[in-house]
Amino acid sequence: MPNESETAGTNKVVFNLPTDTPFASVSYVPVAGWTAELNEETLPEPVAVGESEITDAVTSVTFTADAGSEIVAGQLQPFSLSLGPVPDAGSVAITVDQYSSDGEISKWADTEEDGEHPAPVLYINDAPATDHHGAAAEEGEADETEHATAEVAAPADDVLARVLGIGGLVVGAIGIVLAVTARRSSDSSVSK
Repeated sequence: MPNESETAGTNKVVFNLPTDTPFASVSYVPVAGWTAELNEETLPEPVAVGESEITDAVTSVTFTADAGSEIVAGQLQPFSLSLGPVPDAGSVAITVDQYSSDGEISKWADTEEDGEHPAPVLYINDAPATDHHGAAAEEGEADETEHATAEVAAPADDVLARVLGIGGLVVGAIGIVLAVTARRSSDSSVSK
């Protein structure tokens, strides 16, 4: 996550997770100087995830900076999530709300190809876009028929696009973690 302001620091970041294709397991890697909170809600309708049905799921993860730990101009801060199992979907957008100490909120929620504030997208069954607006990231394999990749779409010559490309790699790494988690979950349910 890069800082969006020259005069204010990023002091809160909220990752909004989907409720129509929820993740049954959500955890985070702690970030020094930041407090994280998993926000769980009852889903509008039960959702089948693998062989089980879930009625409650984590719908957002909020990271809040301690005083003096804000992301300032010229800095970026990685935030890592482990999400799984991977839903059987084409792709999943994980929108992000970025709060600044001056009260401004940047919403990284555009899912259109040329959106000004592109949302990170986890590609599962769909192929990522291959045009010049984004950079495909690493692949993670959940089983012989399922894979996940990540891409962030942004203007090619924008400095922010390069920083978001790094974010795409982080989301790609999440895909790898999801694949390993899904494989472990299926292996452990078989051995029981």
